[in-house]
Amino acid sequence: MLVANNISFSVNHRALLQPVNVSLEPGKLVVIVGPNGAGKSTLLKVLSGQIQPSTGEVTYHGKPIKDKAPRQMAHIRAVMSQHYQINFPLISEEVIALGRYPHLEESSANTLDKYQIEATQYADVEHLKKMPFEVLSGGEKQRVQFARVLTQLLPSFELLERNGEGYPILLIDEPVSNLDLLHQQKIMSVAKLMAKRGASVVAVVHDLALAASVADQVWVMQGGDIIARGTPQATLSSQLINEVFSVSAELGWPIDGPPYLRYRKSL
Repeated sequence: MLVANNISFSVNHRALLQPVNVSLEPGKLVVIVGPNGAGKSTLLKVLSGQIQPSTGEVTYHGKPIKDKAPRQMAHIRAVMSQHYQINFPLISEEVIALGRYPHLEESSANTLDKYQIEATQYADVEHLKKMPFEVLSGGEKQRVQFARVLTQLLPSFELLERNGEGYPILLIDEPVSNLDLLHQQKIMSVAKLMAKRGASVVAVVHDLALAASVADQVWVMQGGDIIARGTPQATLSSQLINEVFSVSAELGWPIDGPPYLRYRKSL
């Protein structure tokens, strides 16, 4: 289990992340919501080990992640960042294959081929494999990057279980920001599926209705702090939405369909 004790992060005496305590449970999908600048991406970067906290410590199975080699961390967690850049003329299939690199010593080429095919299907990018990455639309690039992350994640289920370390962690920052409605649902359904397979999954999402439809737990961030956490229905009240997002709205919870966001006043 990944545990963060009293972690914070500051730059030039400005606190981007207030001291918080969190733990990631295997088999659970946590969705982080909050306005721009709330500290969501910073929290994900600290949890992934991308940046070191100003205070506190992040541990995996009781051992500090800062002491782990990059390859070890790549086995433990896969990360989809909000921003990425490819400086080489790669086709999409080659970008996806970058996710194989951490597992080259532990898994056979045939095994990694299987996982890459599975990841490509999950992200719905089979038809883009031979396309130059640079000519893809923003949404297509995002799905190819998601396939790359899954290619890294999928072999870790078997590897970590074999090593007695449990299950991997998937951290995805705004994975659906450029996607159409169909692929928003598909990508978040895959994130949910990874959690059902045993992974600890954390996703930053802006769409409250989408967050409520897939999350096991919601963390609401404001001013660099987690101000509320719990199940979507218990957490995302109309009062909280009003106070945090400065809009008069509420989530509807129909019996026979997914939750939806209803504005109380016209925009």
